[in-house]
Amino acid sequence: MKSDLSASKRFAPFLSLLGLLVVLTGLTLFVSRQILADATKSPRVTDGVIFALVLVLPVTLAGAVGYQAIQLFRDRRKGRPGTTLRIRISLFFLLTTLLASLPQAALSLSFIDTAMKTWSNQGWGEALQGGLQTALDYHFERIQNLRETAESPYLPDVVRKALGSKDPLVLGKLLADSNLRADGLQVFDRRSIVVREYGLPETFLGSGVELPDQDGTLARQTHDASTILRQVRHLEVAKTPYSVVVSLVLPPGFDEKSGQLTQALDNYNQLKRSTDSYRTLFFVFYLLLSLPILLIALLMSFTQSDDLIRPLINLESATRRIAAGDYSTKLLGPDRSELAFLAESFNAMTAELASSRAKLLQTEKITAWQEIARRLAHELRNPLTPIRLSAERILKRSRADPEHLAEIVEPAVAAILTEVVRLDVMLKEFAGFARLPAPQKTTFLLRPLVDELLATYSAAHPELAISSEGLSSSARILADSAQIEQVFTNLFKNSVEAMGGSGRLTVLSNLVKKGSASYCRVQIHDTGPGVPMELRDRLFQPYVTTKAEGTGLGLAIVERILFDHQGRVWFESQPGFGTTFFLDLPTEDQL
Repeated sequence: MKSDLSASKRFAPFLSLLGLLVVLTGLTLFVSRQILADATKSPRVTDGVIFALVLVLPVTLAGAVGYQAIQLFRDRRKGRPGTTLRIRISLFFLLTTLLASLPQAALSLSFIDTAMKTWSNQGWGEALQGGLQTALDYHFERIQNLRETAESPYLPDVVRKALGSKDPLVLGKLLADSNLRADGLQVFDRRSIVVREYGLPETFLGSGVELPDQDGTLARQTHDASTILRQVRHLEVAKTPYSVVVSLVLPPGFDEKSGQLTQALDNYNQLKRSTDSYRTLFFVFYLLLSLPILLIALLMSFTQSDDLIRPLINLESATRRIAAGDYSTKLLGPDRSELAFLAESFNAMTAELASSRAKLLQTEKITAWQEIARRLAHELRNPLTPIRLSAERILKRSRADPEHLAEIVEPAVAAILTEVVRLDVMLKEFAGFARLPAPQKTTFLLRPLVDELLATYSAAHPELAISSEGLSSSARILADSAQIEQVFTNLFKNSVEAMGGSGRLTVLSNLVKKGSASYCRVQIHDTGPGVPMELRDRLFQPYVTTKAEGTGLGLAIVERILFDHQGRVWFESQPGFGTTFFLDLPTEDQL
């Protein structure tokens, strides 16, 4: 169940991005159709709003990709593990998407450009211009015929003869004989009463119509999709005024089709003038579709690379914790993850390591205590020998010469007491070494602690030159102050005793980094005789000492305390020049 939920969480971003891509595609297609359908019209406010909505997703995706890229390069600058591999995976996704989209882009844009060039070079503009010109010529010809008929010098004679005849068809014959063309002709008297008419009924005007006083063209009239052109002429017949209206009928739908031709030609010219703009527009539309796909691919690469790298980062982090001694570390991962076997193998390995380490620690502990017991027995044997010899001398004198027993009792008892004190000191130091408590860490300034200890040795040894100017006054460490004080006490004591109370003791410090950890490195240099070559490999072992009165536990305690603090201690020594001890003290928690 948890695996199913984890899988759904992983796929949720992809489904969301795909949904946004579908919405973007729909909006882009809608806007492109609107713009292409209204190419010859001025842009509308709604088009701008829709176009702005179309731009929201690419801009949002670009912002998300930019944010992820910035985070990725920040992680790389900080040296976080797995960053370089994430960058490589993202670049691979980007390159793959470009290789898939660029040929399509070149082919699509080239096809569109070729289609537009072919469309604009097909002669459609000339055909439209020719059709419109033909319509205009025909219209002009019809108007010219109308005007010629209305202004013909034969028209008065035709009207006079028609008025004098009772034949209703004589007017048509007279027009034909005079070679005058008209679809309709009406003669009105001074009261605007029709007295003679000829032609198509739809061209006739009713009696009583108001006619202008001047000769000229009357208003166009549409009747059943046909346009009627008229011209009026005033004349006298037998000194009686008459008005003659000549009419011509254009073919049905002539005006509408002529207007369509004019509009089509205007649209064609507009599109031809905007060819470059449309190429740019098509390029923008292609970008609006392809750029989000590219950005979505990048976002998917970021998500996928993070899913791939996360187990490796967790593995690296767990490895660091194990290296630091935390063998309880476990890797948790989805049960159905492709890398689940890695977590299982790692957890099995850590369990085996923890078991082996426990056995090894037990073995080392037994071996160490055996060695300590052997060394302790050896050290205890040294004072026990003079005690036994002193006791045997007292016993022997008491048996052989009791009268003179007092002569040897006092020196023998004094020797026994000296060795007993030595045993007591040895046992106390051993008890302190064995019961060293866990450090109680706090952050504190190192220099005040060191200066206080050095002041004690400076007062006790006036001939000793002490220098601590190289010790940083701002150096802070995370440690148990009491145990660190014991470390410096043991080291200062060894250095002063090695120099016999006179010489030069120098203390300095500097900040060092080891991987992601920071340390305050302290150097303690003395001008003593140096450490003998045969003791250098064993100097930190218990009961190893160069002093006749030493117990050999001081440096062992120093090493133990530094180990408990995740620090380190070592030394460099050269006969005749002295010895330098180096201490790496952590400035922060290393776990």
